[in-house]
Amino acid sequence: MKTLLKRGALVLAPMIAAILLWTRFYRIGIWFLLNALIGSILVSTYIHLIAMSPAHISHVSWEGWGLLFYVTAILSLVIDGLGCWLCGQGLKSIRQSQEILADSGIAQI
Repeated sequence: MKTLLKRGALVLAPMIAAILLWTRFYRIGIWFLLNALIGSILVSTYIHLIAMSPAHISHVSWEGWGLLFYVTAILSLVIDGLGCWLCGQGLKSIRQSQEILADSGIAQI
């Protein structure tokens, strides 16, 4: 179950969202990408910060690859958070452009 969730949230969902973003279904693509990023944040937070497992950041030593593990665990959360913010900005700009088109009387495609 965890493997399916990780693969779906981390691999398949962003790929599907990227495909949708290049089509006329870009609104659905943005929502799909936003949900994938939120899922990624939730899964990463649970795996690296909450669940006591070998992937928890407190179980990895600073030696060898440990520092890289710490950096990438936190950096992935920051990047996913930035992606969520960008999706929000995209949704906001779509809504504003729709309002402008509605006010001007131009038909929406």
